[in-house]
Amino acid sequence: MMALLPATTVATAAAQFPELALAPELVAVAVAGYAWARRAPAPGRYPLTPRAWFDAYLAAAVDDPGRVCRVLFAPELAAQYRHSSRHSCRGFFSDVQDTAVRVAQIVAADGSAVIELRQTHAPRYGWNVVLGRHDGGWQAVALVSGR
Repeated sequence: MMALLPATTVATAAAQFPELALAPELVAVAVAGYAWARRAPAPGRYPLTPRAWFDAYLAAAVDDPGRVCRVLFAPELAAQYRHSSRHSCRGFFSDVQDTAVRVAQIVAADGSAVIELRQTHAPRYGWNVVLGRHDGGWQAVALVSGR
């Protein structure tokens, strides 16, 4: 949420720069616009650890497919789902009813991580999620078939 400047701050700024001859309301709008444009990314938008990414993925795959495709997957990875039977990332995840997967291991180094996943009902089937750092958190950049 954007914080608004107190009226006294706007009035003080207008008094300090009379040569601009701008109404205090216009100064307030300009300052608010500048603050809005310079805002930091929403805290918590990207999971802070690879494990937190996995937990967010499990929740979003069932309840919020849009979050998987907009936030948890890099745009290039989400775009690859256009070749799926549902023709989009969101369409693919809209059919997910449960997430019967477990983490076999997580390996992280030098700004990237790999999460090795296994199906709980078919442990031989698995895949790896490659994560990269993004805006202070983690985002999936590739999926690789497992053993």
